[in-house]
Amino acid sequence: MLRIGIVLFVLSVFSLNLASQAKFVSIYDFNGCGTKDINGNLGNISNSVLAQCDCGVDNEAIIMNSNSLELPLNIDSLFKLDFTICFDVLIENVVGEVDLLSKSLKCNSDTTIDISYRTKDSIFTIFLKEGNDESYILFAKADAKSCWQNVCLSIIGGDIRIYINGQEAANVFASDRLRLDNGVPLTFNSSDCQFNNLTALRGRLDRILFANYGFKKDEIRKYFIPQQKIITQDTIIFLGDQVQLRAVSNCPSGVNWSPSSTLNNSNILNPIASPIIDTKYSTFFNLGNCRINDSVLIRVVDKDKLQCEKISLPTAFTPNGDNLNEEYFISNPYLITKLNYFDILDRNGSLIFSTNDPLAKWDGTYKSKLLNPGTFYYRIEYECKNSTYKNRGSFFLMR
Repeated sequence: MLRIGIVLFVLSVFSLNLASQAKFVSIYDFNGCGTKDINGNLGNISNSVLAQCDCGVDNEAIIMNSNSLELPLNIDSLFKLDFTICFDVLIENVVGEVDLLSKSLKCNSDTTIDISYRTKDSIFTIFLKEGNDESYILFAKADAKSCWQNVCLSIIGGDIRIYINGQEAANVFASDRLRLDNGVPLTFNSSDCQFNNLTALRGRLDRILFANYGFKKDEIRKYFIPQQKIITQDTIIFLGDQVQLRAVSNCPSGVNWSPSSTLNNSNILNPIASPIIDTKYSTFFNLGNCRINDSVLIRVVDKDKLQCEKISLPTAFTPNGDNLNEEYFISNPYLITKLNYFDILDRNGSLIFSTNDPLAKWDGTYKSKLLNPGTFYYRIEYECKNSTYKNRGSFFLMR
């Protein structure tokens, strides 16, 4: 009995020290099918069967079919305070409510963290409960443009946020800071709760991340690794030039670009494109039961047919945070061999933006402050084909 008491005392002291230490981030990346924290802050993850691995978001991922994982119990005290937990998952289930993450003694325990996935509408369900007084359910839509889903739960005080593939997907403000320590280990694919008739996860799990503080959006994005997408932006090239198309996927065996006639290789992630007309390139990513496609437009400009006087600027833009028409800029900068100036003025003639970079964009602010909707004016001087051109006009800022 004395020996058990000593062990419990040592564990409690270790947990206290863990909770009170400086900020840290732990990552289990499963490379080589290993279950160690690569940053050396926490103990090993244990798994229920001999680990097997396949390609993941960063090298290897652990195969979860008939497997379950358990994080070290001594991190329980960290759930008293702010924390972040993220994981990348490839879900191959086609029916049912899929068990992902759980930290509960039994179904409907007093204190609980549960994350599951609803296959019928591609929704992640996050359930948080402290005692019998406070409980919160958040619903987050999966990213339809990726096979892999990066799921992050971040808690900062009463601010609870869910991120999917680097984007905020759900949030709620608790009346008080939740204490989610309950003396139960955090597990994956090992929930004892059958309340929702949970189905065991079939698929892969990669990069479990745990931090003893809450991440904000910039840090969420820092650790997010995109998969199954083209990262080349829509691009303009001159006739006769080439451009390298870039896509990301750690499982590239199923990549297939089209049209293939102007590519040096249509079955690699980063082919060289040599289009002679405007071309929309698409690629398909095949990963198990998941098939994703993405596309990029390459516009081709013939230098000999440039009409230098036809500089193009929008008549309006809407910097309102919806990610559409957020910036004001020159639409056809390829006309310009040298930009002498591009100025934006308010209705009083005061200069609020100026640049000599043809690719520069204005975000609708002045001295870091949002400007009110209204009419603004531009003036521009540039060189094209060894001649100088000037233009001026007006446009409208809408919010």
